[in-house]
Amino acid sequence: MFDRKVTSKKIAQLAGVSVSTVSIILNGKPGVSEETRTRVMSILEQNGFSHNKRNSASLRGGVIRFCKIAKHGQIVNDRHNAFISDYIEGIAEGAKLHGLSVEVETFDGSSIQVVAEKIKSSHNLTGCIILATEFSPEDIDIFDNIGTPFVFLDAMFEFSHHDFITMDNMKMTFDMIRHFKELGHTKIGMLYGEGCSNFDQRKIAFTRSLSALGLPFRKDWLFRLGSTHETAQSDMLTQIRKKQDLPTAFFAANDMIAVGAIAALQSLGYKIPENFTIGGFDDIPVASFIEPKLTTISVPKSEIGRLSVSLLVNKIKRRDTYLCQKSVLAGKLIVRQSTGSVNK
Repeated sequence: MFDRKVTSKKIAQLAGVSVSTVSIILNGKPGVSEETRTRVMSILEQNGFSHNKRNSASLRGGVIRFCKIAKHGQIVNDRHNAFISDYIEGIAEGAKLHGLSVEVETFDGSSIQVVAEKIKSSHNLTGCIILATEFSPEDIDIFDNIGTPFVFLDAMFEFSHHDFITMDNMKMTFDMIRHFKELGHTKIGMLYGEGCSNFDQRKIAFTRSLSALGLPFRKDWLFRLGSTHETAQSDMLTQIRKKQDLPTAFFAANDMIAVGAIAALQSLGYKIPENFTIGGFDDIPVASFIEPKLTTISVPKSEIGRLSVSLLVNKIKRRDTYLCQKSVLAGKLIVRQSTGSVNK
């Protein structure tokens, strides 16, 4: 853990240099030996300072790196490229407003430690926006003291001291469950996946939404499915075959899970939405191409991308490294053909 009370004076004492020397190093100015600079930087990192070579007045011309990280590839894969591309588009637009350029680096199957070390060894970055979709809390901690300002995108860990931006999973899940209720459904289940903080938040939001809307919750109506089309379809077949009392509506943690579940139900002769109402989350392209077209939640991806840059710039400008910002943006319900009245 870092010491929130540490000051430039304390750093100077630990390094055996003057306060002005610490200031010179923090602002990336010349006039200090490389040995001294390295020693002070090391002490800064040990005490939780996120050092940035650029001050707030010299951001223009800097470079932001977007790190696209597929830890296990169950969620960050080619089926979600369009989704992530919208994030990147928004980041590029936001960077342009601040006179910054963007580079994209992809890490497929790399250990999180390798990613953190790669960022730490990159000396010409203004900051990083890190796609943390598949991260665990332990992965987040690996980025402590990497020496470059950063923001986590597409994840939220409430107890972390880092900066995050993602979609408003609570509000958006509630909107879907309320839609089900308005269609007359009271027996509602959830199709959830694992390996993603957004899934965890949507699962919590699901139970809280049921409570807020006065709807019953049944643990046996929580179906854990794989996160790809194929695994979701296979797991749904297994779940349906071993259960007698089924809900009339399912909320899926994302669209790929919903698509796989629909395929499984159709293979058993069920009709959607006549027999089961199903709603997804994300509004990826396939949602509007399958039959029936999928009711889902549209995520404001470009807006989240743009705001992630603002979050990063704010982090660079502020001096108190223990302060953190956590932001969420709500999307909107897209009603298509996969949801219908309980009496239909």
